[in-house]
Amino acid sequence: MQPFAPRSLHGVQPPPLAPRFPVRRVPGDHVAVLSAQRLAHDRGHRVAVPRHRHARPAPHPQRNLALHRQFDRAAERLAPVRRSAEQNPISCPVHQRHARRHRRQLRLSVRRTAFRCELQNECHGQREHGSHCTSASLRKVPLVLGPQAALDRLREFLIASGFTEPAVLQRLGIGRLSDANNLVAGQPPEDLLDVLIYLFLLGQSVPREALGSAGPIFTDLGLIVHDEGLCSADVTLYPTNGVYIASDRTRGRELPEASSERVFSAISANTEEFLSILPTAPCPAFLELCAGAGAAAVIAASRYATQAFAFDISERSRLFAEFNRRLNGLSNVTVSRGDLYQPARRRTFDRIAAHPPYVPSLRAAQVFRDGGADGETLTRRVIEGLPAHLHPGGRFYGLALMAQYADQSIESRIRGWLKEAHSEFDLAVVTRAELNPASVVLENWSPRHAEQGDLSRWQSVLRRLRIESFRYVMLILERHAHPRHAVSLVRRTAAPRFDPRPVERSFAVAQAPWPLPLPLRAVPGIQVSTRAPLDDPQNREYTYLVASPFQIEFRGSHTTAEVLRSGQGPGDEVRALLAAGLLDPQPSVVDASPAQLPVLTELLREYAAGVGSTLCFESFEKELASLTDVYSHLLLALDVTGPVGAAALRPLGSGAGEMKRLYVRPAARGRRIGELLVNAVVERARAAGYRRLLLDTLPTMATAQALYRALGFREIPPYTAQPVEGACHMELILDCGPADQAFRDGLTHAREGRLAEAFTALEKAVELDPGHAAACKELARLSRLTNEVRAFTNWCHEAIRLAPHDPEPHRMLAEALAAAGRHEEAAEEEAIALRLTPSP
Repeated sequence: MQPFAPRSLHGVQPPPLAPRFPVRRVPGDHVAVLSAQRLAHDRGHRVAVPRHRHARPAPHPQRNLALHRQFDRAAERLAPVRRSAEQNPISCPVHQRHARRHRRQLRLSVRRTAFRCELQNECHGQREHGSHCTSASLRKVPLVLGPQAALDRLREFLIASGFTEPAVLQRLGIGRLSDANNLVAGQPPEDLLDVLIYLFLLGQSVPREALGSAGPIFTDLGLIVHDEGLCSADVTLYPTNGVYIASDRTRGRELPEASSERVFSAISANTEEFLSILPTAPCPAFLELCAGAGAAAVIAASRYATQAFAFDISERSRLFAEFNRRLNGLSNVTVSRGDLYQPARRRTFDRIAAHPPYVPSLRAAQVFRDGGADGETLTRRVIEGLPAHLHPGGRFYGLALMAQYADQSIESRIRGWLKEAHSEFDLAVVTRAELNPASVVLENWSPRHAEQGDLSRWQSVLRRLRIESFRYVMLILERHAHPRHAVSLVRRTAAPRFDPRPVERSFAVAQAPWPLPLPLRAVPGIQVSTRAPLDDPQNREYTYLVASPFQIEFRGSHTTAEVLRSGQGPGDEVRALLAAGLLDPQPSVVDASPAQLPVLTELLREYAAGVGSTLCFESFEKELASLTDVYSHLLLALDVTGPVGAAALRPLGSGAGEMKRLYVRPAARGRRIGELLVNAVVERARAAGYRRLLLDTLPTMATAQALYRALGFREIPPYTAQPVEGACHMELILDCGPADQAFRDGLTHAREGRLAEAFTALEKAVELDPGHAAACKELARLSRLTNEVRAFTNWCHEAIRLAPHDPEPHRMLAEALAAAGRHEEAAEEEAIALRLTPSP
């Protein structure tokens, strides 16, 4: 029986339909080609769609474009009957019931028609191209791959407008760009930076003349569209990690219909976390799989990779990634379309990164998010391809959602995917969060892409697979450069602000010979809890807890505390504490032996390559050939991963020595190894009887200059001819007074973990010399470590007063304010620190 919808009750011409109807999949239906006239005429009748046992062959996607255009025009002319009913209310209950049924069936018929249009192209595209090619890829991609000169002008305009990540964070008062997704525009834009933020981050329209003479560039490249004197963004464009990235927009004017090939944003919270776990050590060949906009590959190519590759199965993603490559002016990025490793053929890579689609789903409705019933379909295929494409000594980094089964661990499942090559890989699985399966399904379940009975099917799938939980995990796999035993590290929960470097160090600790030739020290922040039964209070259980970098609980005894304090004890207990992550091997500095000179030479070559200025290394090869003749002391910094740094000392005459070639490998930075090397050089210079220690450094080495100032070096006029303009010359008086001696004692105590003695010595240094800025800065750092907020703030402000051109106190203050949630003040301090930091 046809639903009854009296035309006499719906005679008023309704307004045009604004949103498109969502897509719904109905497998088994063939495409019903409906003309716009028929669709409009049958406004009050159900559109019959026959079901066939065998679907008819799909026409070519290009020929089917007319069908999509007909549907779009018809949908725009269709009136929401609900709005007509509001204008002509129905009083008869029978008519109301029939009208509701009519509206429901009308919506269903149009959704089915839209789905069949999409399904027709999708099936034909997969047969023809062997990859994903749906109607979404046939829709107009907003970006235009214009001439390189136009993209260069756009990049120059963005830089000149101040559209950089630090400036945007400061202007919006947020800590990271993903927080901008929760903001809305307030007052009208005041300058070009405001205009760009409103357009591309907040999704607001601005007057056409707001972009000035650069407006045509944005229009020609497809970044903005015009409408009645206003312009609005057609993509999201943002600065991140020193590059510019464009992706599909998620805000602003009416969004296009949900697409299976949407290019995901690189400033979502999950993608920001993925980018943060990637190391920045030099890499010859970097590969990003499931690349989307290609953010990881573009960042790698701009900072540390000799050559970067971005692969994605979606043609839309390939176009966005290619646009981003050209926008950043990078010639060392290769963007290709294909199924995972397919474009690589037989090539291997030194570092592979993947943030694959991992949302559990019953069907692949959205390429950028759906990962099969357990969320592991793409993750499994990525790992299965590592033996063929990861170079020996290379590493894989991934962020994924994985199922925890009742009878199989994540670690054993991954090793099964590697098959017979599993013994060639070290594996680390770090849990970032543990989620209830039902919550994951309901959170990501979308009626738009669902079918009747999906929730019941989900219940049976979860029962059949016996999934206990879903875990959001970080995966690191390292392929052995030489044959050895495989290491597996499974960390249950990582700290909220997680740094992946401790995981990489754990690999090295597990591989290191025993006993370790390095001093051991307990990781900071360990707390001890005890528990004893009432009837036997002497039988205590000791639990040692630490929250960072992993949340660890270690069951020990009362003697464990002494082992942690001293770093020494019975071998089995020390090894257990090392494996648990409660003891950390500390770097040490030694005088290089003749057998270690080749390693030292290799480090110095890395140093020369990283500096980039040939003027400082005109006779470098001659220097390397006669190191022991040029320098009186050659120092090597050793860590559990091997040699990580170097420094040298040579005499200058007149009671002075010069520190040269201070270098720490990028992967080892952040562990105060540079400070260890400087202090070792100072000790040897003092032992040699030098009264002064001199050095010169390039103007681009702002971090090194900050370290020297913190250790008591002062700027002086040039003491020798220096070919590099703007070089900084510094001096440390070794025959120091009591204030400097107290300051050095404080640094030694702090390095050894004796914080009470360090505070006493540093406060004595300030008492003896009230203008000792380095002592004030060190007191601020120690106060923050001990959570003395008021003392930290006071010492920071005192250091800023004494050394107004030093960016480090401002940076420390910004980090503390951001951690306290005072983002606006933190952004102001960070901006001051950036302004004081010398530009490269």
